[in-house]
Amino acid sequence: MFKSRSNYVKKPKWDTASKIESRLYGVVNPYREITGRSSLPAGKQYWTMCGAHYEATDDGIQAASGEMGQIVDSGLITLNQWRGIDRELVVIENNRKLYPEARWLCGDFKEQLAQACIRGEFNPGIINYDGVMGPKFGLAYLRSIMLLLDANVTGELFLSANFVLRSPYRKDLSFDPMKVVSTFVDKHYMVPDHWTIVPKFWHYRGGASKGSPTRMGTFIFLKKPHSGMSRFTPGRNVLDDKMPDNVQKTVVQGV
Repeated sequence: MFKSRSNYVKKPKWDTASKIESRLYGVVNPYREITGRSSLPAGKQYWTMCGAHYEATDDGIQAASGEMGQIVDSGLITLNQWRGIDRELVVIENNRKLYPEARWLCGDFKEQLAQACIRGEFNPGIINYDGVMGPKFGLAYLRSIMLLLDANVTGELFLSANFVLRSPYRKDLSFDPMKVVSTFVDKHYMVPDHWTIVPKFWHYRGGASKGSPTRMGTFIFLKKPHSGMSRFTPGRNVLDDKMPDNVQKTVVQGV
């Protein structure tokens, strides 16, 4: 039944305290404080890297809450607004069996966003790019996503992006969050006037265990409506320093 050896296919760790808090502080709370809305408007979609929303047992698969359960239970979205993407076909097939009301797509994250654009089925209100790359490659991938959004999304959008900032397996990873932002702006992406960056970050343990030395960082990008043509104001401050205090507060766990 399970051909993949990837652990997250069989025993996902999406319901640990650090993952639950990262979604709360990286998506749910800031979206509500920034937009003033308690939930995503009807017709808008929540796109994310989903992973398995189940655990494999000797008797088959058992449903797990995961990101979808947390986000739906919080009242931020309804089940039919969910769009979950994963590279593993077995993950998508099993998620569909357990949660047929939600939408599940198999493939590369950015490519699935692009395919939804081509089909005319792309109307995002929130995108949670829950990546596992360090800034070196993760920022380049984020750039490709934002260029796609610039060309295909004219409405407002909340984009949350995760990167590995520190890892025991990567000696070159030891990034300050503001350095990540400055590197992105200076070397990867000329930020159009319709995007701003929230200058505070959620920093959390990346591993399932309490003592995990891996550190993840969540960065928030806000898009306002635009005509479809990107405009650039020379010398513009791309950091949004007018966020509510409880959004701007940097939350650090176990650092």
